Amino acid sequence: MKLGFFVVLFIGLSLFACRKQNRDPVTRVVFGTYYKTCTGDCVKLYCLDETTLSSDELITDLAGKWIEYSATRILSDAKRNEVAELLNNVPGELLKNDNRTFGCPDCAGQGGMYIETQVESREKYHIDLTNTADQSPDVVAYKQRVLEAIKKIQ
Repeated sequence: MKLGFFVVLFIGLSLFACRKQNRDPVTRVVFGTYYKTCTGDCVKLYCLDETTLSSDELITDLAGKWIEYSATRILSDAKRNEVAELLNNVPGELLKNDNRTFGCPDCAGQGGMYIETQVESREKYHIDLTNTADQSPDVVAYKQRVLEAIKKIQ
C-alpha cells in the first residue's frame, strides 16, 4: 500500500515538474497597440526591461511592420513598477516562432497589438485585438495583461 502511494506521488510530481518549464527569464518586452484608421495618437509603443520603462513616440505606423524600437522618453520608476509583471509568465508561444501574426490585426479597424520579447534573441508578434482561434488561452490572457498595463501607463 505504501509503495503504491509513493509510486503515485512520484508520477504526480514528475508530471508537475514536466509542465513547469525552466526557461531563461525574459529580459525585455516591447508592447503596444496600433490603429491604421484613427485621429490623434494611433500608436502606443513601450519597452519594459529589467531597469526601465520607455516609450517610442517616433513610430506612427506599426500595422504589419517589424519595427526597430527606439526609446524617445524614459518613464518614471513608479510607472515601471506598475507594469513590471509583464516580464513574468510570458506565454511560450511568444518566445518562439519569430515574426508571427495572430489573427488579422486591424483588418476591420479593430486595432492590433505589437509584442516583441527577448530572452536571448528577439521574437516579434502582431496580435489581433479581437480574440481569434489561433490565440491560445495563454496568449489571450497575456494580451489582456498588456492592455491593462497600457492603461496604467497613460
